[in-house]
Amino acid sequence: MAEYVKRRDVVVERINNMDGAYCPTPSGAFYAIARLPIDNSDTFCRWLLQDFEHNNATVMLAPCTGFYATKGLA
Repeated sequence: MAEYVKRRDVVVERINNMDGAYCPTPSGAFYAIARLPIDNSDTFCRWLLQDFEHNNATVMLAPCTGFYATKGLA
């Protein structure tokens, strides 16, 4: 559990240090949902998976487009 908390905290801190980005600290979830300074999350996630690489590795994210779609639940 300590390793999870350590990794979670690094991800949240790094996202929150980016201009225009915000990520609340998840409480118990194994995922983080962040607001990023991008125009379209579906397009961004597809680009990361198909076209981006760093040191021969890529990244896969879920766009979470439908998450929190209920008015008043953000």
